[in-house]
Amino acid sequence: MEEYGKRESDEPLDEVELREAEAYLNSPEAKILGATPEARQLVRRSRKEVEETKRQQAEELEEARRRAEEEERLHKAESERLKLLLEKRKQERIFGAIIFLLGVIVLIAVGTFAWFANAQAQDHKKKAQRLKEKANEERAVAYETNPIKDVSALRNLSAALNLNPRDAEAAKMTRDLLLQGVWCPPAEADVRYEQDAILAATFAAGGTGNEIFAAAGDGQLLQVHWKERELSSVKSFLEPDDQHVVLMWYSSPVARNAEALYAVGALVC
Repeated sequence: MEEYGKRESDEPLDEVELREAEAYLNSPEAKILGATPEARQLVRRSRKEVEETKRQQAEELEEARRRAEEEERLHKAESERLKLLLEKRKQERIFGAIIFLLGVIVLIAVGTFAWFANAQAQDHKKKAQRLKEKANEERAVAYETNPIKDVSALRNLSAALNLNPRDAEAAKMTRDLLLQGVWCPPAEADVRYEQDAILAATFAAGGTGNEIFAAAGDGQLLQVHWKERELSSVKSFLEPDDQHVVLMWYSSPVARNAEALYAVGALVC
């Protein structure tokens, strides 16, 4: 112990020497033999420096631990950022692939629709051409052979224009057909009353639309028979000696069974 106190250098004791010196100072021998003030001061200074060194080492360790934690946190944050960036790029690639596939599907759908529309348009043009040719054939037939030839031709031209509205030839034919004829022509052959003129005619009320009654100039109430294409007398409104009287007729269906025409006559001398 006295050797430590007699050192010429100011170098403090190391930790091993300090433990040995402190053990001596606390031992019974130190109480008996004693220790110089220089030795005791060296022990105290050495202890202080050892404690300061330990404190600095502890601070350095704590600082190193904090730096390590901070680096780990930064590493985790960077890893998370990279993970998010990779996930975002993956989603962008998936989204781009979906957009590409949708674009391809749309192009295929548009192409298919265009092909189908073109095929349908060509088919409509062919059908319109056949109808137009049929209308030409019908118009070439004589009226006596086919009384409704113009009606059939107009029907075919209307269907042709409905299928192909851009068909200028069909439109011109339709125009000529409408302007050159008297419309509407009868769909059936006419039914005539040879004895006198037909003054008025009407459908039977509540019927099927096939029962027609007419009033003739000779005072006869006539009924139309479609199958026989003739008019037959149902009732006479004039007496036999009144045949020279000329009447103006006004007609309307009679009540429920419409078996006659209500006639109001005005005498004309």
